[in-house]
Amino acid sequence: LIQRFGRCARYGGIGEIHVIDIDTSKSNNALPYDADELKASKDFALSALEDASIASLDYLDACLGTKPDIINALYPYEPQHLIVRHELDELFDTTADLTGADLDISRFIRSGIERDCSIFWCNLDNVKDVKDLKEIKYQPCADELCSIPVYELDNLLTKVKEKKKDIRFAACVWNYLNNEWEELRTTIQPGRIVMLNQRTGGYHLLRGFTGDPADAVTMISSQESANVAGIQSDLAQNTDNLSQSEQYITIAQHDAETIQWGRYLCDMLDITEEQANILLMALSFHDYGKCHPQFQSMIKENTQVDLAKAPSEEWTTPKENRWIRHELASALGVLELLAQTNPMHPALLGEWKEYIDFGVIKPIEEEHIPSEVGYTLERLSKEEFNLLIYLIAAHHGKVRASLNATPDDQKHSREIADNQIIMPIRGIYEGEHLPSIDITLPDNSRMKTPEISLHLDMANMGLSNRYGASWNERVDQIMRKYGPFQLSWLESLIRVADIQVSKGLPVPSSL
Repeated sequence: LIQRFGRCARYGGIGEIHVIDIDTSKSNNALPYDADELKASKDFALSALEDASIASLDYLDACLGTKPDIINALYPYEPQHLIVRHELDELFDTTADLTGADLDISRFIRSGIERDCSIFWCNLDNVKDVKDLKEIKYQPCADELCSIPVYELDNLLTKVKEKKKDIRFAACVWNYLNNEWEELRTTIQPGRIVMLNQRTGGYHLLRGFTGDPADAVTMISSQESANVAGIQSDLAQNTDNLSQSEQYITIAQHDAETIQWGRYLCDMLDITEEQANILLMALSFHDYGKCHPQFQSMIKENTQVDLAKAPSEEWTTPKENRWIRHELASALGVLELLAQTNPMHPALLGEWKEYIDFGVIKPIEEEHIPSEVGYTLERLSKEEFNLLIYLIAAHHGKVRASLNATPDDQKHSREIADNQIIMPIRGIYEGEHLPSIDITLPDNSRMKTPEISLHLDMANMGLSNRYGASWNERVDQIMRKYGPFQLSWLESLIRVADIQVSKGLPVPSSL
């Protein structure tokens, strides 16, 4: 009953509440609980209550505490899956695979057909073909979502195919890689959000989700509704709506504002000095990669090389229709700044000096140009530097524990000399340049970065003769030191500071 009640959140509100004495002899009436659980609740708990006040519930709980058999019947717990550490570490990586599906976490939620997905209804009467469907960019808000078991959605869609054969696009899912809705053609994964055509029905104003196509949905989502820019940005690989603002803002200006917010968060949350220093340094460099020429090409009539934000009407499709993840360019740029200043730093080749002495690794022979910014980075330990570049890369949640090419990268493969094919990673090619720009450091001073080249060595397996450890090895090292929960916490702080500034919110005057 409570579960059904919760599904009435958005589409029509709650007019009445129907209390039903469930026949527990039919096990499917009890989902998501089993019949024994409901019978125990009826026999031992409901029969002992005269009302549902907090005082009565507390008193009953205290009385039952002396009867372990009843407690075990009311609160049975027999986990079918035990999550172990290596599985927890795997769940930490949210990078979508090449098909656009996220890591399946359903076995850690519930078992069998009880796993849920979320649905919402939308008016698709004007959607005549796939092209029209791709034009819809709407994303639902939390109170529009109706959570149901996956099998109930399958049953509804089966009935729709039988009774309403004229409906096109009865169910659609969001394609993260292509930034568009597409028709659902496979079995839905637990946890996914599904957009249903209003004409599929399945919802009653009083009873919530019914699964009956005859029940018309009268309150639906509007395709024209304005969504928060952050939601739209987070749910697409190749968009960055948070770079839109009311005015032109340089990377150095944006850095300074996010550092102020970051310092406020560190003080308010009593972050350790070591971690606070790395967080503020990460905020200094988090948008460094936006000076990449491909990112700057998305701003119309742009004569600068260091814009972080511009008015919404000034954005256009990038040249070659190639999107880059600027945060990866930022991390690779910081890596190269340190390599130019001290290639034998412990975070680079310094850890592998013996391998170099024995000829196992042959460092790249090229001229290194030290910089003032590089000397600032040189003060960091190996662990601090690895955490720094990870937080920089992860601040949008799209480049995290692994560096993978996407289908869009494959479309932009290039053939160079000797029939050699090169492919970008998240839109970035080997050897592309970042120009010299100003950045703001945690002490509010400004430094000018030198012009550098970006290299993709860390995406390869094994040791690099330019940077040493691979990206996967570096992430593994900081995972072992900080663990997935503390690392997620630090990621979140970077994200919060960046979003607060992007929303134009001032730093509170006091804690």
